Amino acid sequence: MFRSFFPEPRVFFPAALAWTALVMFIWFVFGAALEPYFSLGPAIAIQPTDADPAPFFNNDRVWLYEFVILAGYLFCIPWLFFKRSRWYWWSVVGSVTIIEVVYFNVQISAWLNDWYGGFYDLIQTALSEPNTVTLEQYFGFIWTVAVVLMVSITILVLNAFLNAHYLFRWRRAMTFYYMANWKSVRHIEGAAQRVQEDTKDLSSIVENLGLDLIDSIMTLIVFLPLLWTLSSNITELPWIGPVDGSLVWVALVSAIFGTVLLASVGVRLPGLAFHNQRVEAAFRKELVYGEDRDENARPPSVRDFFRNVQRNYFRLYFNYTYFNVARYAYLQAATFLPYIALAPSIVVAAITFGLFQQIFQAFGQVHSSFRFLVSSWTSIINLISIYKRLAGFESNMPKDHIYANDYDDARYLESWDKVPDPPTQTTEIEFQWALVREPQADRPESGQVTVWYDFTDKSRFPNSQTTDKTFPYDKELADAVRSAMDRVRGGEQVTANLRYFEQPERIKFEISGPGEAKGEAEVSHGDVEKPLARIRPIDLSFA
Repeated sequence: MFRSFFPEPRVFFPAALAWTALVMFIWFVFGAALEPYFSLGPAIAIQPTDADPAPFFNNDRVWLYEFVILAGYLFCIPWLFFKRSRWYWWSVVGSVTIIEVVYFNVQISAWLNDWYGGFYDLIQTALSEPNTVTLEQYFGFIWTVAVVLMVSITILVLNAFLNAHYLFRWRRAMTFYYMANWKSVRHIEGAAQRVQEDTKDLSSIVENLGLDLIDSIMTLIVFLPLLWTLSSNITELPWIGPVDGSLVWVALVSAIFGTVLLASVGVRLPGLAFHNQRVEAAFRKELVYGEDRDENARPPSVRDFFRNVQRNYFRLYFNYTYFNVARYAYLQAATFLPYIALAPSIVVAAITFGLFQQIFQAFGQVHSSFRFLVSSWTSIINLISIYKRLAGFESNMPKDHIYANDYDDARYLESWDKVPDPPTQTTEIEFQWALVREPQADRPESGQVTVWYDFTDKSRFPNSQTTDKTFPYDKELADAVRSAMDRVRGGEQVTANLRYFEQPERIKFEISGPGEAKGEAEVSHGDVEKPLARIRPIDLSFA
């Protein structure tokens, strides 16, 4: 999942965390001392004026952005030489660029919080003291925020374009990482869905959740000190009294409560979502087989498959019902939390309207960051489900599997001849009967050989009954089963060998009998303990 795109993930991601901790330490300890020597602020910063006493792009922000940009792209340099990936410019440089934009957006939010405080104080002054605020002052605020937002919008649009390409490149890398080993995994239930759909969903969810997590952490770094400072204006908390940093503690306790609540009521959801994909895959495969095979997608089988889908969805709906009750109740209650916390300060007029807006905005930022898990729980459930499916999918690759990650990678183009078929097992079956359908002249693929049999090894298949399976038409196999049917008519017990290989969600086998005729077919099954759960017993009839 990650190795296909990122260079040595077990080293890359810890290194990224360590580098982040190091540059934060340098910034907070040595940042001010380094500024006079390295900052470009005196050359490019916007200096304060009477019309704009607090410009956005001031000396401090120039030095901050300069430091963050340098720190980010310096991290990219070692990976240009160490374990360099084919996708270096996207996985390393692209990741850093996207994170830099997230940080810039958090800084915009922090600046807007200050701007709202001043702007709403200006409005309060204008409404309470007529003619004390001029139009120049009023529109000066509007012009300042308009310029900042225009730059922000432009960057966010470009970043959205970069994100879209970033996700597709990651999906492309995963797709051909799996396709290079397709012969080893193609027999797993839903293999096509793993490659086509789960790679797309995984890259999208991981990136979105990852960016949300990074955004939450950066928001806490920026807004926690601000909210702690603003809390000094709060006289007391209802029913508790004065508390240092009161709003920070309110946000933290509320987020912890919501996280524990939803984790408790939603503990079953990842497993149900995982099982849901399995029954959907089985239903879809039956329909796909039914496009070319008459014995598939018949009313009884479609009814049974759809009942399984329905049963799982109804179970999922029930579990989501009480989960949603807890989620929506908590989110609605959390909306009114800052109003309740600020009530004693509001009723004694201890804060201005502008300060109220600043506190409200800062509390919202900190509270939403603390409750990251609450807000993202549905996506996390889907991610866990996809991860379980892809982890099981990857577990079937041989330890010496081929590493390729693009469609023009020579290792991928040569992989088909290099990947061996999985090892096979053989068991004896008792041949019961067969039905041979000759191919039509204009439809060679319409020929089929359906074989009825039973397993003789009851220790390996203790609950087996007479089972049928349809093979593509093969003249040698057709002649062999006709010979076997003649022997059955004569009262003879006919046995054959069933050769198969086993994986967690699929068995593929070849059947050999009189004349050593062989054919191939695929059979789905639920797990190792019930290896042929999809093979259904039938009553035999003879023409």
